[in-house]
Amino acid sequence: MKEKKLKKVLYISFFLLVVSIIFLPSATSFSWGEIDTQLDYDGIYYLGEHETGEVQLTIRYEPYFIAFYPIWTEIRITECPSWLVVIPHQKVFILQPRISKSVPVEMVVKSSDVKPGTTGEVTLEIIGEILSGGPLRHIESGRVHIQVGYKPLPSIPTVDISFPSNGKEVRKTIIIKGTASDENGDGTIERVEVSIDDGPWEVATGTTIWKYVWDTREVGDGDHQIKVRAYDGYEYSELSSIMVHVKNNESGFQVLLLAGIISVIAIATVISFMRRRNH
Repeated sequence: MKEKKLKKVLYISFFLLVVSIIFLPSATSFSWGEIDTQLDYDGIYYLGEHETGEVQLTIRYEPYFIAFYPIWTEIRITECPSWLVVIPHQKVFILQPRISKSVPVEMVVKSSDVKPGTTGEVTLEIIGEILSGGPLRHIESGRVHIQVGYKPLPSIPTVDISFPSNGKEVRKTIIIKGTASDENGDGTIERVEVSIDDGPWEVATGTTIWKYVWDTREVGDGDHQIKVRAYDGYEYSELSSIMVHVKNNESGFQVLLLAGIISVIAIATVISFMRRRNH
């Protein structure tokens, strides 16, 4: 009997202790739980000019003691680059114990002055307090860091050669012609460059419609490669190239053949003239 009474007294004492901890104002001096946060994105999140991006923030409340109290939760932005706007879709809400909640976080580039390649960090702090009808109970806040980078909108230029055609035979001075364009608009093409046989890059005349004067006598007869690229201020296009066959000098065989024909004609003319005189 004494053991049963002792156990009953211990149970009652433990119950009273728990109740005292819950309802005494001094209970706010220690943490009653923690907020766990996770992102669905790892690494640097890149955004272009005036572009909107979104990450998912998962929040979960893990209580240390009583699990049936919900908490009042708030998402605060404690750090953010000046060129970025961060908007949690839900800043304040009630979070139930041990139940995860997903909150979309929107990010928008607000400035066009930021340089390509710039990176910054967004820090979100998630705070919570137990609302138990008595004093507010302290909860360990959660933090999450988002690495954000700026890049311009895709703007890889393209370039084409319209003349001469691939494999064409050329001689003397020719004008290489072509066009160039850019995904952001043709006005962003800064220059077009031409290279002959991996030689130095030379700037062509014009941008979206361009031309380049080439004296083929500067190279020997035979096959030669023409390469062209466009530049839009950020990056170069892929190379456009063709092969042409330069033919400025007659071959030795052709010269001998022509000389032989001329000689035969001359000899025939002399023989014909002599026969006429003899008659």
